Amino acid sequence: MAVLHYLDQINYHFHIQLARHSHKMIFFFINFIFITLLKINLIYYLFKTNLNKNKMNNNQAFIDKLRTSGLRPTKQRILIAKNLFERSKTFHFTVEKLNKVINKKGSAKVSLATIYNTVEAFTKAGYLKEILTSKSKSYYDTNIKSHHHFYDEGTKELTDIDYNQVKLSKVPVPPKGKKIKNLEVIIRIQK
Repeated sequence: MAVLHYLDQINYHFHIQLARHSHKMIFFFINFIFITLLKINLIYYLFKTNLNKNKMNNNQAFIDKLRTSGLRPTKQRILIAKNLFERSKTFHFTVEKLNKVINKKGSAKVSLATIYNTVEAFTKAGYLKEILTSKSKSYYDTNIKSHHHFYDEGTKELTDIDYNQVKLSKVPVPPKGKKIKNLEVIIRIQK
């Protein structure tokens, strides 16, 4: 910012000189344009640098999640993390659905195996929750807090239910040596 102040001082000096020596007007006008262009370029550079810093800081959160999940932060895995966690709402998905979303959006293609492995690593690290809706279908949830779900069998979509909205009057005793980690209910709905 000191550079901008310095450029303003030079600009002011040229204006004074321009007033004193009107016959040298073209020379001063060219210098005025030159200084103004320098200021515009400097402002653009500072703005672009700030944008890149913000982008890097945003990526750092995804890189940290990947590393704590035991994964090397490649461009493809960062893209997967952005698609999962850069959202304002909870995201319920199957790996196949995530594959369609990722490979439809951009030019960079991500293999299905990379998506499976990344989702599995995020689940093991506790960043995602796996929800079994049937023997053959796993859904994943970016909301890892305890809560319940409606499962629409027609649309194959999950909807969150607040944990306190479901009241259970009797819960069975777990087998010897085991304890209940969490209790979540899936309520199947249809039209």
